[in-house]
Amino acid sequence: MALEKIQSIIKKISSSGRLKRVIADVQAVKSDLQTQVKKLTTDEAVRQYKTMMKKVVEKEKALQSEISDVVATVKKSAHDVEKNFKAYKTKAQAQRSKLEKMIKSELSKVKANANAKKAAPAKKSKTKKKATVTKRK
Repeated sequence: MALEKIQSIIKKISSSGRLKRVIADVQAVKSDLQTQVKKLTTDEAVRQYKTMMKKVVEKEKALQSEISDVVATVKKSAHDVEKNFKAYKTKAQAQRSKLEKMIKSELSKVKANANAKKAAPAKKSKTKKKATVTKRK
């Protein structure tokens, strides 16, 4: 679960245009070094190595700043989501209590009506049953 989240964050970070440029620059320096190593003398190789290391350090700094920007953005959005969640939770609780009060009042009205009907005397019908006589044989 955590691995999937990390992978999704890495995918989102790697989709950044500035990050892609930094990676492309580092790969270009690497390929330049590989092509030039074959035809360099030791002094030239040391000089070339130092200049490339400077470029790598610069690119690492750029990459680090890009990562820190992305982390700050993620933290800010997480904070905003948490704040919105708390606001929605309080609204939902208020709505729930409002609905509960409405239901209780409706139930009390229904019970009051039922009690009123029970308390009222029942009307007796004035019709009498006629007695039926059966004849015996």
